[in-house]
Amino acid sequence: SEVKSPFTEAGATARYLTENNLLQEPIACRPAPLCSAILGYLPSSTKLWYPGIDQWGTHMFWDKTYARSFSLSPAKAFLHAKDSLHNVQGHASFLFLSNEAISNPGALGLTKIWESPRKAWGIHDERFVVYRWQSASP
Repeated sequence: SEVKSPFTEAGATARYLTENNLLQEPIACRPAPLCSAILGYLPSSTKLWYPGIDQWGTHMFWDKTYARSFSLSPAKAFLHAKDSLHNVQGHASFLFLSNEAISNPGALGLTKIWESPRKAWGIHDERFVVYRWQSASP
């Protein structure tokens, strides 16, 4: 029951980001509709970068554009986010959140820093893995 266990892991993910002072870093997250659940637990000024939709946003519009975020694998979504956030927008580091783990994050230059505790009893696709990407050059 939701009194004993959370319905989704979005709240735990938001707590991790907040308690570890990670909200000042750019955050990319995929897939967009599931990631927007995290925002309900964060300050209203928080925005996420949505790979596949190529925009900063808060809660998702439920129209046909959201489907593009589901078509990207976690690794491809990360590469898309890196191109946008680093190459275009100039960020030297950012967080990447996904509801699926990346099998070899180190090969992409990612460091896994946290995974939600898998205690949700209701919504099982709102479990998240948090990675950090940092440019090798200063």
